[in-house]
Amino acid sequence: MRLRSTQIECSQAHKIIQSRDSENSFFYCDPPYTSDLGIKVHQGHYEGYTHQHLERDLTVLSQIKGKFLLSNYPSELLMDFAQKHNRYVKTFDKSLSAAHKSKNPNSTKRKTEVLVANYPI
Repeated sequence: MRLRSTQIECSQAHKIIQSRDSENSFFYCDPPYTSDLGIKVHQGHYEGYTHQHLERDLTVLSQIKGKFLLSNYPSELLMDFAQKHNRYVKTFDKSLSAAHKSKNPNSTKRKTEVLVANYPI
């Protein structure tokens, strides 16, 4: 019942958000991860998503009526956005995925992920 009005779409986030925004909207945003540390981040079929694209999407999220939850790697751009717009932030330190471990079972590599929302999380 709760997901009766749910829509899942795959398109440019800023267009979807602008066209579907209302006070009752919720957007889970999982854009391709970028890095401002000069580290190459594998983006799969989203290759080419840049900080400029993320900045555009964050600008749209700063203006919506609905709620959003965004996941990404921490970056100066994302942290500046969260601070400037008084957004809620949660950071998680996680071990790399099972797919990575299957290639190197002794791997102890970790990554940091961040959630940013315009409501308490």
